[in-house]
Amino acid sequence: MQGGEYIPTVLPTDTDGTDGNPQWTVEAAEGSVAAVVENILSASTMDAIDKNALVWTLGMKGSASMGAPTSAWMVSPSVGSTIDFCIKVNDGKDNSPHDVSVRGGFQIAVGDGRHLAAFSFGVTGISVFAESNLSKNGPDNSVFKAYRIVIKDGSAALYEEGNETPLLSDVRMKPLPNYNLIYFGDISSAVSGSYDLAYLRWTNEKADFTPPPKFESKNRP
Repeated sequence: MQGGEYIPTVLPTDTDGTDGNPQWTVEAAEGSVAAVVENILSASTMDAIDKNALVWTLGMKGSASMGAPTSAWMVSPSVGSTIDFCIKVNDGKDNSPHDVSVRGGFQIAVGDGRHLAAFSFGVTGISVFAESNLSKNGPDNSVFKAYRIVIKDGSAALYEEGNETPLLSDVRMKPLPNYNLIYFGDISSAVSGSYDLAYLRWTNEKADFTPPPKFESKNRP
């Protein structure tokens, strides 16, 4: 398998594989909530007891299989991967001295077996946790927006819909062997948040350094 997708018809853990969605593993703490309504995944960790509270994972973490089939996410660093997703960030709460407008809400991390980078989307900004941490103010995530992460040879780029110029480019991923996986949700203990996810799709056959298709509500899965 050279790619996959999660289209929210059920929670990521509830698919049996017959609908084309792989089955993800989940770490969910008391107080975290998630539901699928009208093909949108809505999740919140605003009231979670454990702030690293709600994470869905697919792939391989060392020798441990995360989700099924793990072959749905298996990246070669020299080939790379292209990951498209559409999100709306609703809220955030600061659990440490950081700007929730930039951090929190929704996080997604990608690893190619040698490197890993994690992206955090706040209401009005983005942070990246890689070899060197970065942040960018300005993108409005309070409405649905499509993004694309591209990784290849230990480098990552981030595009938003309708913009040929990447928001972030040549991001050096953090060296981290044996993490060939993708995970999303609340993966940071620094902040909590709530978000809506319309879709998540990826291909591990190429690194496509172009912006994603624009999200149109009438085409909502």
